[in-house]
Amino acid sequence: MSNLSFADHFWGPNGFDVVEKRVKVSAVQCAQAVITCFPSSHLPQLSAMSNLSFADHFWGPNGFDVVEKRLNQGTDAIKLFAYFMEERASIEERYASSLQKLLKATGNLQEFGTLRDCWLAIRGETENIAKQHQQLGQTLLKDLNQPLNKFRDDQAKMRKQYLNEAWKVQKERKDLEGKIQKSKERYDDTAKKAELNQGIADRAKTENKSQNDVVKLVAKAQKYAKEEMLFEHEYKESINKMKSFQPTWEEKTASTFRELQRQEEERIEYIKQNLLKFVEVCTPFIPESAKRLMEKVKAIDKKEDVECFIRENQTGREIPGVPSFIPYGKSGGSPSSYSSISSPPPPSPPPPPPPPISTPSPSPGTTGPPPPHTPPPH
Repeated sequence: MSNLSFADHFWGPNGFDVVEKRVKVSAVQCAQAVITCFPSSHLPQLSAMSNLSFADHFWGPNGFDVVEKRLNQGTDAIKLFAYFMEERASIEERYASSLQKLLKATGNLQEFGTLRDCWLAIRGETENIAKQHQQLGQTLLKDLNQPLNKFRDDQAKMRKQYLNEAWKVQKERKDLEGKIQKSKERYDDTAKKAELNQGIADRAKTENKSQNDVVKLVAKAQKYAKEEMLFEHEYKESINKMKSFQPTWEEKTASTFRELQRQEEERIEYIKQNLLKFVEVCTPFIPESAKRLMEKVKAIDKKEDVECFIRENQTGREIPGVPSFIPYGKSGGSPSSYSSISSPPPPSPPPPPPPPISTPSPSPGTTGPPPPHTPPPH
């Protein structure tokens, strides 16, 4: 019954390693115990309880479009539920009206005694059924159809506000991407010309060219070299502008994703509550199946449904970065430099082949290179 403790008995060599090893073994045993206690059929449910979100899984190409499409589908679903309630209400009211017409058409019955009593009871029950169905129709219209339509309109207005602001930010980033791409193309094109003309000017100095021609070629090379510096500066400035804008874009996009997910979860929960009301008001007419329907409705889980959508439609978790400056003649740059609403721009066309460099004519008395061999015609 001694009071032993790690703090008193593991001060010797490798004491800390011994304790750490024991802790790791305990963790493994704990995990094995969990797997043993839960049936294998429950394991997928346990692993699926991850906290997935729009803000973490739709940064890939067209991610914003995927989320917006889902929200539009949700709006259409609300419209469908509201239409169902409206049509069901109309059916109930028409049924009640038909029963009332039937009662009027069969009211002139001349009977006595027990047969008369039985017939009056049937008519009374039919009249009660007509009233119940009429009341059901009014309830479906007032308490379900109209609130669903109002919820759809209110949520659409709120979503439009968020989407308009988000699209402005997305468009601004897309414009910056386009400016970077165009400035890079101008820089690469001018740098190529500067390189080619500098090579021509250097060779002209060693060839039999007049001094006037050499001066012109050097001036042309210097002109392209200055333009190259200007376009390089423009290229770097366009990247710097995007770097400055990047934090704003990331925060605005993430906050929009969070708000849109909140609205989607709110939509699912609202539909669930309305379906619960629907089953409740229909229970007197479907007593046997009402309990089963109620269990189905209560099983609706907004978190699970949203995560199911994310798992099946996610576009990527890596936030697109800002392209890096790529000096002429080198390859590289950020692999994820495009926003979630932008498709990558088309690749630049291949550069044209360099112009041929003129070879000085052989001087008199010398022999030039032999002409290429031409095979005889077949």
